Amino acid sequence: MAMRCHFVISSALISLSRTEDKVEAHLQHYLEARRHIRAFDAMLETKLDTTQEESVTRDLIAKLSTLLVFDFEAATALKDWDSLNETVRKAKICQDEVTYKAMGDCLLRSKAPGKVMFSTMQLIINEIFELKKFDYEKLMKYIAGEANEIGNKLPSAEIEWLVATTFNHGIEYYVRGESDSCHRWALKAMDLAIYVDDGGVMRDMLHDKFSQLQLDGRSR
Repeated sequence: MAMRCHFVISSALISLSRTEDKVEAHLQHYLEARRHIRAFDAMLETKLDTTQEESVTRDLIAKLSTLLVFDFEAATALKDWDSLNETVRKAKICQDEVTYKAMGDCLLRSKAPGKVMFSTMQLIINEIFELKKFDYEKLMKYIAGEANEIGNKLPSAEIEWLVATTFNHGIEYYVRGESDSCHRWALKAMDLAIYVDDGGVMRDMLHDKFSQLQLDGRSR
């Protein structure tokens, strides 16, 4: 019952903060919401250790997912940049791509300093990358689309990092002798490279590197 109360109260406070015109009250609602979110989170570990009902566990994880997005939103409003990465890491237990995307959307709409924007977005993408099922190209289109919608151009360095991460993931498969997976991820990287505004230089470079690999004679 206590956890449900914390969930309901924090949700209500987030809703109030979004519609509050007075800056002081607006920020106070976010502060109070975070207090209830922390209380929920503190009680969650004990609850998960003691419950054996799968439906209860799923419900608690779903609630945590929602609250972590709220906490991330509150942190950006309060300019508590140092806590963003911790909130992202806490979401690992949720294993939910939508949660990470909501955080990414919130980050892009915030006034986070460039360094914070870059490092936190990297972490969000890394966490999504570790999920078992997701569409990497769809993720890139989503992030780029959200950035364009709010007039916040995604930094070129961030796009290049995403492309390089994808290609390197393919190389890891190559080293392990898994040529099919290597081929698939290398092609993903080259497809994503079209988003790099460099006239195709990065894509051509990846193509050259890929063509040098011994993959049963296959090429792009």
